[in-house]
Amino acid sequence: MLSGPSPQRNILRSTTRGAPTEAQPGLRPEDHLDSGNSSFPAVGIDSNDDLHVIWCDQTPGPSDIYYKRSSDGGSTWTTSRRITWTSGSSEKSALAVDSSDALHVVWSDYQVGNPEIYYMRSTDGGSTWSVARRMTWTSGNSSRPAIAVDSSDTLHVVWNDWTLPARKSITGTAWTEERPGARSKG
Repeated sequence: MLSGPSPQRNILRSTTRGAPTEAQPGLRPEDHLDSGNSSFPAVGIDSNDDLHVIWCDQTPGPSDIYYKRSSDGGSTWTTSRRITWTSGSSEKSALAVDSSDALHVVWSDYQVGNPEIYYMRSTDGGSTWSVARRMTWTSGNSSRPAIAVDSSDTLHVVWNDWTLPARKSITGTAWTEERPGARSKG
């Protein structure tokens, strides 16, 4: 077990397209939960330039996913909101924002024993979240998901897995399985 203070999430921004500039303040200790270990932060930006941040935090015990939003470039933040409430440990989260500003979150969760991939979304800027949807039912470990949205608003999710399939895509509400090495017909 690590001793000492919990790692702090920090956000830096550049208004000069990455050229050297003074660091802007990130999330301050009073902005987030600090009694547990915080890890795996992810950030998304919507069409209003609002920042949306998720991370895993062990403050209540086993790790759960938390969410914050900033509407002023990171100067101030909403109160931290716990968005997962599982019996297991919710870890290794990832975030994507689509063209309708819907927020999409995937993560690994240990509520069924071995880690499986789960998904949820918010269509109102993080105020409310859908019910978590389990995406994998494997005998092996499914972990470290990543999510991206293409120009057609199709979500693409990949993850480490010791069983197949290892990728799913969603158009609307239907997920499709794609096996590694499979080729699409053009």
